[in-house]
Amino acid sequence: QQMSVKFSVLFTVAMVATIVSVHAVSGLAVEPENRAASSGKVALVVAFCPTLESNAAAVVLVDPQSGAFEIAARFALPQSQIYGCVANYDPDVFFDRGSQHLYMDFTSVGGAVLDVDLTDVTKANVSRVAVPSDPLFHGFINFFAADSGASMQGITPTVTASGYCNDGCMAFGTMAMADGSSNQVATIPFKAAMDDTHFVDTTKDLMYVQVSYDLREKTCSSNMTDQCLAAINTKTGALVSAKATPGWTVYHYAKSTGTDSSKPVLAWVEGAEKLCEHPYNNFLFAHVSPADASMKPIACIAKDVTV
Repeated sequence: QQMSVKFSVLFTVAMVATIVSVHAVSGLAVEPENRAASSGKVALVVAFCPTLESNAAAVVLVDPQSGAFEIAARFALPQSQIYGCVANYDPDVFFDRGSQHLYMDFTSVGGAVLDVDLTDVTKANVSRVAVPSDPLFHGFINFFAADSGASMQGITPTVTASGYCNDGCMAFGTMAMADGSSNQVATIPFKAAMDDTHFVDTTKDLMYVQVSYDLREKTCSSNMTDQCLAAINTKTGALVSAKATPGWTVYHYAKSTGTDSSKPVLAWVEGAEKLCEHPYNNFLFAHVSPADASMKPIACIAKDVTV
């Protein structure tokens, strides 16, 4: 029986430190802490379907040096919130490093949020399930856990009866994990936003996320399809700024939260074509400073590696 398998990778410190086969770019130095091989293991949460009508998941520990792996735990997924095979879904994901909880938002099945407790990977389990109480709210495409996991906050698509959002736009909102109640705090004048990728400055209450298709009269870029790094106030939902990031896109920040967005954050980036000259995809490791929307390359992936 053929079976599809979906991976959701938890980016641990070990994962970030394991940069052992990179294309060294002339004139760019790879910092020692990013170059060193790690002796730790990477934890993968793998969702799979034991049968056509049941869902489950496992935590798989992988040695990034040897490729050796072991199954640390298996646990059930709630069938009532996931219709059919879970491997056919692409949930939006947030991993809270502090609490070691993984949140998966199944936007295609009503926005149900699964809270997976990974404090002990050998005892991994779905500790909570929250279903939106508003049938018109279908979850987040980019979110983070707030208030010690009591609520989720982030970006969600929406539409209004009039104004710039009458043909659709993004919004900033919240959802309580206790009862699924949601609140759209404010609309954001962009039609598209990156999923699963953000940086939150907890001191300044700012969420940084790349957006595109600016709906304002004075746009952040002359090309509507260009990515711009938006800073959104997590208390009011107000758009504080949006700065163009031409030619590069962040797919993952090594740390999704911090206390100073003016400092560079290690990131997995696509772009810098002239620098990397990869035949297919120009992926690289870089330092991104969210406050000024700048990117400083560290090292491109090897040209004989395809992502």
